[in-house]
Amino acid sequence: MSNPDQQIKTALQDLADEAGPPRIEVDDAWRTGRRRTRFATITSAVAVATAISAGLLTVLPGARNAHEHTIRTVAYVLDRAARTAGRSGQPLPHSGQYIAVTSLARSMTEEMSGSQAARAWLTLERRKIWWSVSNRKPGLGWYDAVRNDRLPWSGPGATTPLGVSWLPIPAQGCADAPPVRFTYQFLTTLPTEPAKLRAWIYSHKDGGQSADDQAWTDISDLLGTMLTPPRLTAALFRVAATIPGATVVPHVTDAAGRSGVAVARVIQGATQNDELIFNTSTYRLLGGRTELNVSEPGLGPPGTVIQAWALLHKTVVSHLPRHAHGHGRTASHC
Repeated sequence: MSNPDQQIKTALQDLADEAGPPRIEVDDAWRTGRRRTRFATITSAVAVATAISAGLLTVLPGARNAHEHTIRTVAYVLDRAARTAGRSGQPLPHSGQYIAVTSLARSMTEEMSGSQAARAWLTLERRKIWWSVSNRKPGLGWYDAVRNDRLPWSGPGATTPLGVSWLPIPAQGCADAPPVRFTYQFLTTLPTEPAKLRAWIYSHKDGGQSADDQAWTDISDLLGTMLTPPRLTAALFRVAATIPGATVVPHVTDAAGRSGVAVARVIQGATQNDELIFNTSTYRLLGGRTELNVSEPGLGPPGTVIQAWALLHKTVVSHLPRHAHGHGRTASHC
């Protein structure tokens, strides 16, 4: 096994051994990109016919035997994801605590030459983010850049050293102000009835894309970034199922190498697919990825995955890490 492969194997094992960490920080590069940017066994032919007529099942080629069919419609996958989310147990955060999210991410970095990308590479990074439940206190981000992967059609990757960095997350909002948008405290105020939630999402866009594209992006960002109350998570999946233009991708892999089924929408002026990836048995959200569906200079041919993330753990903690450097130096300005 090569040394880079051993590094990533070790990184994944380290995260798997931890008792309770956290997901993907939506950093500036991610935000910039998003603005420009189970298997089911059916043993009865009657059951299959009923499911297909209801629009929930699609029988795809490649079933392993005559009694196994693959569920693969957007409605089915997202309905199962909603059911799983609604049944999930999770801790109830309190105002002075933190949402701790652990993830693994692959992000493309472009080095520009004039208006064109001179070269690009993918950085594999472990991330831990501690979000204040109310954002009244500073949070913290921990990043461990494991390796840079050169793309076959590009020049050499970055020469900057890899390793760990800590970044403070400034406190936001004042004690007498409403909760800051997309904090956990704010999310508890959102409707959990899908029609009402859909109306709210479409009337409170968090970017400059078209209404449908932005709704999909906002839902994806929220599900990947923050711990969301179970009923709200279920409603978000049901809203996503109403956004037109989504398709099912039967076999995908997340940033941690886990296999899943994806629901994808074309975004960015029809140049990219933005995917949510689910476990094929439980329909638990695994992560997501962004894939080119046309050739883009400096980025690569169709099928190139330019961003991918894998949720590893979300939990609630009462304190920031004691050994972190400088995490207490940011303050809210009220």
